Amino acid sequence: MKNKETYLERLKILLESFDVLESEMIEILNDYELMYEDAYQYKSNEEVWETLGSPESVFKQLRETLKKKEKRARLIDVTGFVSLLVVGLFLLIGFQWQVWHPTWLLFLLIPMSGLLNNDKLSAKIISLATFGSVIAFVLVGHYTGMWHPTWLVFFAGIIAGIIFNRKALLVKFINVSVLISVIIIYAMFYQNHLFLLLFIIPIISFIVCGYIQVVFDFNQVGINKSKGLVLLITAIACITLFLVFGIVFHQWQSSWLFFFIFPLVAMLLYKEKDLEAYTFILTTVAYLLIGFYAQIWHPTWLIFLLIPLGSTLYTKKRRNGRSEIEDDLEDIIDEIEDSLEDMIYEIEDYVEEIVEASITQKD
Repeated sequence: MKNKETYLERLKILLESFDVLESEMIEILNDYELMYEDAYQYKSNEEVWETLGSPESVFKQLRETLKKKEKRARLIDVTGFVSLLVVGLFLLIGFQWQVWHPTWLLFLLIPMSGLLNNDKLSAKIISLATFGSVIAFVLVGHYTGMWHPTWLVFFAGIIAGIIFNRKALLVKFINVSVLISVIIIYAMFYQNHLFLLLFIIPIISFIVCGYIQVVFDFNQVGINKSKGLVLLITAIACITLFLVFGIVFHQWQSSWLFFFIFPLVAMLLYKEKDLEAYTFILTTVAYLLIGFYAQIWHPTWLIFLLIPLGSTLYTKKRRNGRSEIEDDLEDIIDEIEDSLEDMIYEIEDYVEEIVEASITQKD
């Protein structure tokens, strides 16, 4: 017989078979009891069952959600354990042997453990290749002093991305072969910086094969024109600053930190309000700059306490569903965005004036 009691009883039996926590099961049953009662005011029992779905179909949907929650809970447990282990090892090695640098690399194990939450093997490998390249770069650079050309390990993430891209095997083989060949040749003659021009070859190959998309109309790819130009200029500026500070000032050990500018600009443009993300990037850059140039790795690591501190302030100081920090951050982001847009318009006007002037001279 189809009625509320039968519906909830069958759903309860199914949930119990899945070993759902009692508190969570009670919450689910209460929710469906309320939904059943609301629907029963206007419909018959048969119609309510059809509207809500049978207990079996509801359980099937809930099972996927419960699996994800269970997986997320396991991930939190793993990440929490790794965090405690990393902090313990960092402090032990630091205080016992005074090796604060490059022991801080242990902290990269925390986000790396978070990669376990990603179901895609390709995403895991690409991310691990990126983190691994940072670890390799710092370790080799610190212990051998060969920051250049060790920075070439950063191409590991790009190579992994090419391999796991959905393109024909021959296309992937050609692009990986070209890039690796150029890397090897440049590594052999890295003292002659003119060999950097060799990287034009894989760039052309990426464009031809579609790995790099040349876009003249940002709207075609769903990107605001102003934001697209800012991101493009930022990317070019980061690469330029990295090479200039490396080649001219021989600061390869720290010039890679310029690449942190790109995610900061992207977050500002798209009004990212996650205070932890900003705090993480800024504290990391500050810690590494002080460490590289002042050699004060301890107790500078205490700056990382700003991350949980900022998170606590962000979550506790709520006002009408929003935090005071979030409101202030949004105001700052709006001002920066307005300034960037004004700058872009000025650049566009300047370019138009130059084009018009050149046309007038030709006439």
